[in-house]
Amino acid sequence: MRIQAIRGCNLASLEGEFAVDLDSGPLAASGLFAITGPTGAGKSTLLDAVCLALFAEIPRLRAAPARTRVGEGRGGDEDGLSAGDPRAILRHGSGEGYAEIDFRMPDGATYRARWAVRRARGKPDGAIQNHTHTFERTDRPENLGGTNTQTKQAIGQVIGLSAEQFTRAVLLAQGDFEALIRADADERAALLEKLTGSHIYSALGRKAFEEKRAWTEKLDAITAKITALEGLTPDAREAAQACFDAARDHHHACQTGLRALEDRQALLATRDRLAQAAQRAQEACTGAQEAI
Repeated sequence: MRIQAIRGCNLASLEGEFAVDLDSGPLAASGLFAITGPTGAGKSTLLDAVCLALFAEIPRLRAAPARTRVGEGRGGDEDGLSAGDPRAILRHGSGEGYAEIDFRMPDGATYRARWAVRRARGKPDGAIQNHTHTFERTDRPENLGGTNTQTKQAIGQVIGLSAEQFTRAVLLAQGDFEALIRADADERAALLEKLTGSHIYSALGRKAFEEKRAWTEKLDAITAKITALEGLTPDAREAAQACFDAARDHHHACQTGLRALEDRQALLATRDRLAQAAQRAQEACTGAQEAI
């Protein structure tokens, strides 16, 4: 997955619309770059926009206490949002905002994910509304997902990572840099397999293990049958083998003698045939002499 662009509007400290193009210009040619700036400049908000657009979540708010905040809601009332509610990222005094990213997958397909929130009638003093989440393929126009839940599932299927996996291995929240290291061995292996594409080797390993188990079961069944037949003891087997070898040698000798006898029989048959022919010739000669 390669992010091509990050766009947003009225998110936290970033007022109005903003866009970062990662697919052209200096950033496209940079293999590595840093996001820098003073506190409150909006560095983390750019990363929040990525997570919002993909998963409708802000990882750094997951650990926030379950309390409400006072917003710029209708008549100065509280919005009633918990500190972990991603809608709280909407800039104070704004009627609407959004986070949007374009990204490309290794197969060349390109996608756009967008998260948006607004207040009633788009006015700064309106009641905050539920967010909307959309997902589309841009290289061949196609809307994916449907409801917010279906959209999130569709995005997870395309990129191959859940929100938890993405924010642990690809984009770590502030103060959670050790999340991948703290993960247990199985979870870390699953994450690394998805990121590196090495899951195919795990699949091959499982297939080989299944094949080995199947053949082992067949071998055990054959061994059990042999055991049930109460086979010969080693000494008896050795004696039987010696007897077999002797019988085999005797068989070979008999076959050699049989071939010699067959050759002699053929010679005797030829002799008898020639003798009969000679007798007939003698009789014919005698008859001829008498006729003369």
